[in-house]
Amino acid sequence: MSTTPFPWSVRSVLLVLVAVGFSVFAVPASVRAEGVDVWWPVEGAKVSGSQPFKGLVSGRDVNSYRMFWQVDAGTPVPMESNWEGYPHKEAVVDLSGWNWRGSGPYALRVSARDLNGNMIGERSVNIYLDAPSPPEPSTIDTNQSAGGTTPAPVEVVPPQVRAGAESTTSEPISATTPRLDIWWPAESTSFTGRWMGTD
Repeated sequence: MSTTPFPWSVRSVLLVLVAVGFSVFAVPASVRAEGVDVWWPVEGAKVSGSQPFKGLVSGRDVNSYRMFWQVDAGTPVPMESNWEGYPHKEAVVDLSGWNWRGSGPYALRVSARDLNGNMIGERSVNIYLDAPSPPEPSTIDTNQSAGGTTPAPVEVVPPQVRAGAESTTSEPISATTPRLDIWWPAESTSFTGRWMGTD
């Protein structure tokens, strides 16, 4: 008989605890939930234009899995490996045609599968379109006379001709003659340098 109050040694107890712990917490690799991280867009993001959808599986080499994005239970679209900043998966997505839910929310699902096609994990985020409000509809004044609209007045500006300058116009100037304003080179501008075709 032992004189210790417990019949088991400390070592025996530790071995039993370790064995029980592993048997309780052991999960087959096929069902283990690995972390699918969605870098962008994040939950609640307001997006527009073309956006880089970015994600990764925590603790895995970026070449050891495939990643897909899909919106509102649509068809999964593959994402490519990208090493800019940190190895991750990425797809540049044009959001200009996303209009079936107005400004949203749109359910974005990012999923990952190993190279054999087994599901690793998935993550979903809700995103919103940050589109400008549509312009107000224009109104037409229906109280106009039956004769149509009156065109806006046009200011007729006669060309400026300096004394002694020759006119290169062979037709008389009228209100319908287009006006040509030369804004550069300004009067009295001097040029230096070589002109093309001269030595």
